[in-house]
Amino acid sequence: MENPNKGAFYNLLLWVHKNHPKTLALNVRVFEALGLLEDLLKILKRVLDDSIISNDRSNGSGCDHDEKKTEAVVEEAPTIDISKARIAIERYQNDPDYRFLHDQISDLFAEVLTSDLKFLASGAIKSISFASKFCPSIDSPQDYETLICESIAKKMFPRNNHIEYKDVEEPYYTYRVRYRLGDHVLIPLREAIEIVKKPSIKTENSLIVLEAYRKIFKSESKEGSSIVLFHHCMEIIELFSPIENVVDTFGKLSIGNGSTKLPHQIVASLF
Repeated sequence: MENPNKGAFYNLLLWVHKNHPKTLALNVRVFEALGLLEDLLKILKRVLDDSIISNDRSNGSGCDHDEKKTEAVVEEAPTIDISKARIAIERYQNDPDYRFLHDQISDLFAEVLTSDLKFLASGAIKSISFASKFCPSIDSPQDYETLICESIAKKMFPRNNHIEYKDVEEPYYTYRVRYRLGDHVLIPLREAIEIVKKPSIKTENSLIVLEAYRKIFKSESKEGSSIVLFHHCMEIIELFSPIENVVDTFGKLSIGNGSTKLPHQIVASLF
């Protein structure tokens, strides 16, 4: 059940959008500064839901419609996401106030996620925000209902900056960048956040390894491949970083304070 205070907060912001749309849209960065990125998406959803309710009322829906609703549920269920996506598209195309709010929110997410990727590549994992956590997963109900992932993906991977999309037809371009957002942005950033949440020994070892190998990979890796290399490093660390593995298995082979060992140091010590 939603917190009553939170519900009142959303209703107030819905009122602001109706009466002062630019005031809300131009202040989305305040939400990011306050750690309320998730709330921005909920507000966007509220704005869409309000348009659906208003449309139902204008069409005079009433008791007769409600009596038929139960019988139609099974038939409508498979297409419910498509219908919501259609509503989102129509609202984006025909309502400039909603479009402006949607664009401001997707701009913010694209900017923060781009910054987070730089933190990830540099090893500054603790500086990564929770934008990837709050951004809807590709093909999730929230993604279908707002189409926010498509907007974010196109802003992170615009045609003009990526020659591989130059001559691709729009539907295929949209499909490719959406899944690129999921596979190459949201998933690795979410995994990095989970690493930071783990016990300190895991976190410290991961940071040490990333910093040690970052310089090696940076000069040799092609653009975009550093994230893949990062994952390989993390997989190695998952195997070797626990204290019991290093001490019990390798005995006196520990490096430094006895609790941290880099993968190449473990391998070298076996010869």
